[in-house]
Amino acid sequence: MKNVFLLFVILFLFMSVSCDKEEIDPETLNGTYTGYFVRASSPSADYARANVTLTLDNGKFSGSSNMPYYPAICRGTYSLSGHEIQFQNECFWTANFDWTYILDGSFRLSLDGDKLTITKQLEGSSIIDTYALEKQ
Repeated sequence: MKNVFLLFVILFLFMSVSCDKEEIDPETLNGTYTGYFVRASSPSADYARANVTLTLDNGKFSGSSNMPYYPAICRGTYSLSGHEIQFQNECFWTANFDWTYILDGSFRLSLDGDKLTITKQLEGSSIIDTYALEKQ
């Protein structure tokens, strides 16, 4: 019985790892997504949760937030590589806010049906930005 259980655990782990390596079809990402953005760094940090909209359309993106500059989403281009999405912001920004909130650079991408999760850990820190979105 232990061998059967062990076999199922190994099979499950193999399937989890192999599925993660599959490419995400760029066509399936096209659409408008709504949801929220939150920044987290530690259990004691209290960051706000912003409502966001993000539109992905054949390598171009645009979006907005209900909070000024949190996050700072404007427009630009994106490209995919495996489960990574690379945003290139094309907007001009003023210096009156923290530019780490700009949707720009490389993010981890997870797609489960209509649910899209985009995360990024800021380099050299414990800060993680998360976009939890659902296709409309």
